[in-house]
Amino acid sequence: MEAGEFQLLAFKLAMLGFYLGTLLYAAPLPVASIKRWASVLIEDSLTAALLALTAAALLAVSSYIQLLIGGSWPQLDAWLLDAAVFAAFLKALSSIVTSLPDPLEALKPVASAAASVMDELSWGITLLVATVLGVKYLLGYSEILLGVGVLLYAIPFRLAKPAGAWLIAFVIVFNAALPALPLFVETLGDAPTSGGC
Repeated sequence: MEAGEFQLLAFKLAMLGFYLGTLLYAAPLPVASIKRWASVLIEDSLTAALLALTAAALLAVSSYIQLLIGGSWPQLDAWLLDAAVFAAFLKALSSIVTSLPDPLEALKPVASAAASVMDELSWGITLLVATVLGVKYLLGYSEILLGVGVLLYAIPFRLAKPAGAWLIAFVIVFNAALPALPLFVETLGDAPTSGGC
């Protein structure tokens, strides 16, 4: 299925929820909790219909925010390559340090501690790179993921609303912010600056 088909199905489910909510609200039932529940169903279905109609605009807004932040996918790719090379360098350096020759036996405890730190740092960087690459791969299907999120959100009676909301937020936030990860990491230790004066 394509993203547009998910959004069309989500819109139809939202309309089904709206009709069910209207039916329950208009039914001659003297139970106030059903009337409140029906109004929540109507409100959720209208929100889901709005999301289904504006899903493409949400992606465009997240791309615009990405440009405002200053991130770009090629910059992220270059940063990930540099991080992977640095992790490999640390692993190689750790191997060299742990295999010191016998005349340097006095440095073995220090070398062992340094190698342990380099190994842990290497594995941490490798894990970060793998995680970012996995999320980047998922975002290659962001239109479909957003469509599925809207579809889950639109299922009546709030059966999958939290999962749909999470998926929608995941796509929008990571699509906007992930390319800016190198900028964030590089400026993490910088002193704050004021905008005016």
